[in-house]
Amino acid sequence: MQLQPATTTTPKPDRARGQVDGRLGRDAQRQRILDALFDVMSSSGTVGASVSEIAEAAGIARGALHYYFASKDELVAALMRRLGAGYVGRLEAFLERASKDEKRRASVVAGLARWHFTGDGDEAARLLAVWIDFWGQAPSQPVIGAVVFEVQEQARALCARALLMARPELAGVDDVTLRFHGAAILAVIEGGLLQWRIAARSDRALDRAILADVLAAAAGAVAASFVVPVVVAPEVP
Repeated sequence: MQLQPATTTTPKPDRARGQVDGRLGRDAQRQRILDALFDVMSSSGTVGASVSEIAEAAGIARGALHYYFASKDELVAALMRRLGAGYVGRLEAFLERASKDEKRRASVVAGLARWHFTGDGDEAARLLAVWIDFWGQAPSQPVIGAVVFEVQEQARALCARALLMARPELAGVDDVTLRFHGAAILAVIEGGLLQWRIAARSDRALDRAILADVLAAAAGAVAASFVVPVVVAPEVP
């Protein structure tokens, strides 16, 4: 999955456990803690991620964690924003490249679906484990829900942009309808990602390359199915 990798290049602690690394600035320490949360979440989920586990993974004292994040909710939301910003940025970069290649524009929606299945499969599985955890918590956790909605809204808008790139004749569609079109395309892609992640835990895993091809065709078909609005000229009295 083309999300921003969670790991950063902050140096690993070589000090006694529980001490704050004075060599790192506040931002670098925060990034290290977010890296630690990602590692814990990708293996046990936020439900099983205690503050103590996160602090231990980050190599700092439990009490020091609150110096960088006021609460666990703030910490989780910060990781979601980082992953979301990385995902949206990479998606924008993909569309920017496609917009400069006339041959790719007509099939850009299918290409967008396939793009989500590129990259390292193991890393994608870890990212999806965290992403799915966020989705699951969104309805009951207002802080997380707000961040998830923000990321999803940006992704919907970019899917709508891809649609207009592939089918410029839809430029006259109103913004509300276009938003729903973008949501439909994103639903196909995210549904496929979810199916791949769930099946990966069984002895009947879905082949990633085959699923990418099938979803590319499905997303392309959805994009082709949208009806061009008909403008009816007013009757002349």
